[in-house]
Amino acid sequence: MLFYPFYLLVASALLSVGGLLTINLNRFVPAVLFSLAGVLSLFTLLPPVLLFFASNRLFATSPAINTQ
Repeated sequence: MLFYPFYLLVASALLSVGGLLTINLNRFVPAVLFSLAGVLSLFTLLPPVLLFFASNRLFATSPAINTQ
């Protein structure tokens, strides 16, 4: 149980790296990855705030999906 937060931080870091690698392809995918990374690192203070800010900015700049 002592290593539980460590594994969450590692998973959060891997999701963040995945988001950074896919940021040029599509802005929705890294926004979701950054949001998941933020949820996984909620027990800390600064990383989730920065990750939620990054995902919010990516959601705001992602193109709208046309359903026509």
